[in-house]
Amino acid sequence: KKTYSLTHAAMKLLGKNATETNVTCLLVLFELVVIAIAFLLVRPV
Repeated sequence: KKTYSLTHAAMKLLGKNATETNVTCLLVLFELVVIAIAFLLVRPV
């Protein structure tokens, strides 16, 4: 749920000054970062 709200907020903030392409790129990068963090947290030490 937090991810969706952050994404929605990012779209609202960036949608005013950025194009859809830039927003899409940022959302993809954001998702990759979240996946990377989740992988590191889940990975056994």
